[in-house]
Amino acid sequence: MHRLGINRGGERGTHYAYQISYAGITIGLGDWNAEERQADNLFVRMTGETCLLKGAWQGYDLVRELVQQLSGRILRERLTRVDLCLDVTNVAAAELQHLVEAGHFITRFKAVHPQTELVAGRRTGFTAGKSPQRLICYDKLHEQRNSYNDLYRQTLITRRYGGVEPEHALRLEAQCSRAFLLEKGIDSPADLRVKASHLFHHVCTDKFRITDRPVDRASKNQSRAAMHDLWTALVTAGEVVFGKIDGELIPVDRSLISPIRVFKQGFGCFVSGFKQMGVPITRRAELVRHVVKAVDGVMDSSEKWADFFDEYRLLLEECST
Repeated sequence: MHRLGINRGGERGTHYAYQISYAGITIGLGDWNAEERQADNLFVRMTGETCLLKGAWQGYDLVRELVQQLSGRILRERLTRVDLCLDVTNVAAAELQHLVEAGHFITRFKAVHPQTELVAGRRTGFTAGKSPQRLICYDKLHEQRNSYNDLYRQTLITRRYGGVEPEHALRLEAQCSRAFLLEKGIDSPADLRVKASHLFHHVCTDKFRITDRPVDRASKNQSRAAMHDLWTALVTAGEVVFGKIDGELIPVDRSLISPIRVFKQGFGCFVSGFKQMGVPITRRAELVRHVVKAVDGVMDSSEKWADFFDEYRLLLEECST
């Protein structure tokens, strides 16, 4: 339980008096009776990391169990946003970006933006549409190589890449707003279980698709261009994956996860802080003493230490599941 509540929808959105973190899932709980007020008194936000580590539907079931344990009764369920992602190994995002830049696409989105990192001159993918109703293509593995979250990276390799780190790892991510979901007859999680495969197909064929030839957007005969073979394979893979979304999660071998990069990041943060403070350090013992002093300065009460140890115990319990 956090000390402060949480808003859904920004500063002017609905305020929930209680914010709960449960198995990595963010839950906002309102202090009103849902039967007396036309506003949901509980909302759930599951990040992509939580879905990878815990499983999307497994996390959904955990929240339902928590509501029952709190003596709650679920009156209705609404989806406000859904992100569907397909991970594919040994396909470079740059390969699809080349086709997009050459005009090999048909879209109903109003904008398509290729992404290029200008310093290295490296193509990183493309975006079609605007958040939260868009399709994104990028190299997920390259993104994670620059991250300190080794657990997330190893779980990607285990559960998405077949246990072997590939040279390239393409991700196609379809971000869908509630209005867009309702157009496809998807209102609740139960609807999504049935229609996830159809939703992914719709985004990657009707809303956007890569074609086997350049398309003259000024003409009215765009539909004559057939889908590119690679794009057809990706769409088919997505339909298969999202048609089997209740599979068992593959256990992650935690012996392969090294915390060294995280420790190095933490060490760098201490050094930066001491530098800003102008603290002279010439010996190892001095560094250790200043680190302990800095930690004591942050954790300046017995209550904060008690909260820390409780949170750390919960984190260890989560890691063991």
